[in-house]
Amino acid sequence: MAERSLRHSKEFTLPRSFIDTYFSVIKHVDHQEVLTYPIPAKFQQENLDVLDQSLWEFVEAKPDYAKTTIADKRAKQAYKSVASIVSDLKVASILKIVELQRGTKEYIQVDSFYQFAVRLLFKECLQLQFDLKAFETTADDLSRFELQLLKDYQDVVGEFTNANGESINVMRDSNFPLFTSLDQRSSLDPRDSIVGQPFKTVKIVPLVNSIQSVTLGQLSPFNPKTQQHPASAPTDLLSQFFHPNWFGLPIGHWIRGDLYGSFAPFVDDGKTCISFEMRGITWLEQIGFRKLAEEDVEDDIEEEEEEEEEEEETGDDANGKDSEMVDADFVEKETESGGAVATVDTSKESVPEIAEAAEEIIPEIAEEPVDNSLNDNVKIKLENVLCWHPQNKIHPDEKHAISKKQELRLINKLLIDLHKLRQERFKASGAVNVSNPTKALEPSLKERETYHKLQRLLRTVIQTRGIRPSQLGIVSGKLPVLQTNYIGTLPSPVVNSKRLVNVSKKKRR
Repeated sequence: MAERSLRHSKEFTLPRSFIDTYFSVIKHVDHQEVLTYPIPAKFQQENLDVLDQSLWEFVEAKPDYAKTTIADKRAKQAYKSVASIVSDLKVASILKIVELQRGTKEYIQVDSFYQFAVRLLFKECLQLQFDLKAFETTADDLSRFELQLLKDYQDVVGEFTNANGESINVMRDSNFPLFTSLDQRSSLDPRDSIVGQPFKTVKIVPLVNSIQSVTLGQLSPFNPKTQQHPASAPTDLLSQFFHPNWFGLPIGHWIRGDLYGSFAPFVDDGKTCISFEMRGITWLEQIGFRKLAEEDVEDDIEEEEEEEEEEEETGDDANGKDSEMVDADFVEKETESGGAVATVDTSKESVPEIAEAAEEIIPEIAEEPVDNSLNDNVKIKLENVLCWHPQNKIHPDEKHAISKKQELRLINKLLIDLHKLRQERFKASGAVNVSNPTKALEPSLKERETYHKLQRLLRTVIQTRGIRPSQLGIVSGKLPVLQTNYIGTLPSPVVNSKRLVNVSKKKRR
């Protein structure tokens, strides 16, 4: 058995196709050139647990060490095991990442490249049948090389998946800890995080899938004060937790600098959880934008009133001028026989002559017979008459837009018209009656026709162009969805027991 295992260990090597395929893939995502970054040529440490410490000891002992790159070692076919590949990837990533500032784009790209390269290596190893359970069941039939390869693979997986995160916390006066979200520090970065007092950094243990997640029942076990019937549902949820308004978050306050106000700080953010910048952003989102919108509405109303006044003034002037002139615009007709056109020029002829020309044309039009008889061939379905709706009426501009494939342009125009009609209706309605708001804001006939026309065009565009509802983005995937409905009540806020003192009331002795 030993001779056969030794023979297999000499003949079996890591497939060359595996290494070529792997490096050709990670080369395309190496935006920061980690594969060509100089690394120590004679540094060998495949134990990833002590790789960081061994690397810095080697660099301090031999500052002028001989250098090489991962690409050069790959060209020389120096990689024989999985752990050697991961070791060089980690060394190059560490030496590259310590030169970058935390949180920058390049810093994140180096960390993402290392994680992607190692994860891809795990996947390729699984494709090469490096399955942990398979090795455990057939450990007696393995060669020395395969046993070493299994050990390297287990070390790499354990070191990579058990990396801890980092967060910043601060203790409140009542020994109540507050934590931030995970920072962007990479597990490759050996530098310590520098934070000011009273903040501290803490390590966050990653979530392991093998550990069962904590349920709501474990967080808040049902412990009724009075004995209830077993069939009754619990009435208290999260009994061991507090309401958010039971404790206040400290906010920065102003500092009176007096004579030193030109260079001294004017805000004290020490021991605060909410900065002045966040406070200003919250005020702008909750109050500032609302005030700006109200001012814009007032400005629009004033501009519309000024425009209406100007139109009324220009209209009065135009009516005064029109009363002195005679409106004679058109007398034109095309005869059926010759197709000639008779026109009357109102600038040269007098009013009686125009009237005589009109009397000659109007009887000819009146003498034409009107067909009032019903065509027997035309059949009208009463079902269609009963089911008729104003939305079914198609206007000529819709047909023209569809034939010219300009539906979107017409939809944009109708949306603008509908918005203007709504503004005019809201402005004309004045104060809305809260008890009956629909009666005060009843839309006009033109607004309804515009609305129905928009519906028809949108439905036509969606049906003819094969647009699915999921492509419209109407329903957001970020909206919360009710998954479990817990019956009960949450902790209520603290009620202030102090009564309000009447200031205007006189004190009696």
